[in-house]
Amino acid sequence: MERMLACEPIDTCCIVGLPFQNLRGMFADFIKHFYQRSLRISADNGENYYCAVVRKRRDPIWTVELGYNINYLCRDNNFEGGDLIRFKFDVDLRCHACKIIKSDDDN
Repeated sequence: MERMLACEPIDTCCIVGLPFQNLRGMFADFIKHFYQRSLRISADNGENYYCAVVRKRRDPIWTVELGYNINYLCRDNNFEGGDLIRFKFDVDLRCHACKIIKSDDDN
């Protein structure tokens, strides 16, 4: 019997914004649909971080943010505000995050 996938793999990038990572567009819609309370993110340091999925009402729309533990993920992996971070989801909805581009603030 062929295995049914919940979704196609997703590979997206976003700019780090602390203290909460505000999500937009299709990435936010994906997180809202598949992750109700938290998202487990694996990082290059080998650790897993359970980040809260926070929904906030900002009239006239609802926004989605990654909250609690996103700061630890960023700190432990040297992600800083302005860095471009890649979030890659496999077919089992596991997420891996890695830094793609360092912010220009350090130059």
